[in-house]
Amino acid sequence: MARRVILTILLLEFYTCLHMANCFSPCFIHGTTANCYNRRLYQVPPLPNHITYLNLANNYISELNETSFLGLEALEVLNLQQQETQLVLKNNAFARLSNLMKAYRKILQCHVIPCGQSLIGASFILQQDNDPKHATGRIRGEITSDYLRKLTARMPRAGVSNSFLPRATLWDQCGNPFKDMSINILDLSHNSFSVDMARLFFRAIRGTQIDTLILSHSSSMGKSVGNNNLKDPDQQTFKDLAASGIKEFDLSKCRIFALTHSLFHNLSDLQTVSLASNSINQIESNAFLGVPYLRLLNLSSNLLDKIDSRTFSNLPRLEVLDLSYNNIRILTQESFSGLPNLLSLDLTDNSLQDLYKMAQLPQLKELYLSENKIKSLYGLSNIARNVSVLHLANNKLTNAEDIYYILEEFPDITGLSIEGNVFIWCFLNRKYSVPPSNKLQLLNLRMTGLQNIWAQGLCLDVFDNLHQLQYLFLQNNYMQTLPKGIFKGLTSLHFLNLSTNSLTYIPNGTFPASLRTLDLAYNHLGSIDPQALSNITEISLYKNSFLCDCGLRRFQKWLNETSTEFITPVEDLICGFPEEQRGIPLVLLGKKFNNFYE
Repeated sequence: MARRVILTILLLEFYTCLHMANCFSPCFIHGTTANCYNRRLYQVPPLPNHITYLNLANNYISELNETSFLGLEALEVLNLQQQETQLVLKNNAFARLSNLMKAYRKILQCHVIPCGQSLIGASFILQQDNDPKHATGRIRGEITSDYLRKLTARMPRAGVSNSFLPRATLWDQCGNPFKDMSINILDLSHNSFSVDMARLFFRAIRGTQIDTLILSHSSSMGKSVGNNNLKDPDQQTFKDLAASGIKEFDLSKCRIFALTHSLFHNLSDLQTVSLASNSINQIESNAFLGVPYLRLLNLSSNLLDKIDSRTFSNLPRLEVLDLSYNNIRILTQESFSGLPNLLSLDLTDNSLQDLYKMAQLPQLKELYLSENKIKSLYGLSNIARNVSVLHLANNKLTNAEDIYYILEEFPDITGLSIEGNVFIWCFLNRKYSVPPSNKLQLLNLRMTGLQNIWAQGLCLDVFDNLHQLQYLFLQNNYMQTLPKGIFKGLTSLHFLNLSTNSLTYIPNGTFPASLRTLDLAYNHLGSIDPQALSNITEISLYKNSFLCDCGLRRFQKWLNETSTEFITPVEDLICGFPEEQRGIPLVLLGKKFNNFYE
């Protein structure tokens, strides 16, 4: 009798285990996650109905139908990447998954049956993806393939990236593969889309609502440099997308050479366009005609060498323009005209020598001019007087007067980077002075040769009125000493970087009382007056060569007692001199030699 009871209990446990689909599941189940990666599955296995995340990547699943996800109505994330066989998606395959937020489907062979019909039932609810990592803030579902025979999708994000799309004539036969659908993100990247193929595809999906269209890495889109066998897109290329309401368009990393007249005329709802990393050398007149709502335009990493007054006409609402990493060397009179609302202009890493011919940009707040060949700032205040952030790093400015000029002529500036401009002299041609009303909070003067200027007794008042400055970068300036009182005006300074200089001693009274973080790494400090560090809460003294004689006693005592946080381990602070003490950590100095200071 007892044996029968035990057997009954075991059978009950066995069937309960099967019902829960946990005990003998081929998948690893933890909480609401089911990981079925690379389990040689040929169908969706039985799973607990509380699963919200399901990873089915790298399997042999050949068909998904209306019953495939039976009991998995709680599913929110589905990963179907890299199936090893052709995957057939039948009607309403995802109809039960009303909570599905993300779907990853990459490198698939996707044959949809039947032709031209939607995959998901009408009750499918599109949900918002609030993941801050996604700049678009939208749902990320994908349908992608290596060899896509017939294309249909019903996902918040439909992707056919990394695909080869042959038999384009089937699109006309099948009708719109996205019939009765609204897509947040349509990813067509990594295809061999040519202009003609793109036109056929867009004709097939005419009328489909698409928020974001991605055509990046389309290797046949554009003729590049000297290739007349391929075409650059023109306004006819995108005419069948006129009713799609596209707001974001990614054409980066294609082979486009010229932006033709009215290229985006049929995409009147555009707000963001990326043309980064093409081969663009020409922008025809009125290339941006017909996109009055465009706010962000990315033309970085192209071959542009000239900007004139008509280059960016017809863009009254443009706020962000990225022209970094081109070869722009010519700015004609009134270049950048027609941009009354531009807030940010990035011209980093071009070949500009002067700026005075630019048109006025009254709303400009951020101007990035680093890595050019600018020798003079003449006229800049007339162009962009209201900027708050100005980057001028690694140009060819040689007169430290430019610091005074910027602080006086740009009353709203809060951040200035002028590093890598080696100042040879400081001659104030117009008796410039730093106004007490300035708003500067961050100043980067790294590698500017300030030691040469200060050694001549010049520009010693450069920091006097910077009462709001919080961050100051002075590394790599070959400083051997700091002029007395050089920081006296920096009453709000919080962070100071003096690393990679040649400082040998820091006396008391050097730093303002507000200073909390100090970087003195890679100097030649033999000693420091600990009183100079009384307000510091975080410090780096790494790679200094301390002189371990009786003059170091107060500092070594402070080192053992301070609550200041060291950015690198305090044990890394070692004696450099004399020879017999070299390499001994300062914190161990008194312990190792009890009579060291006697």
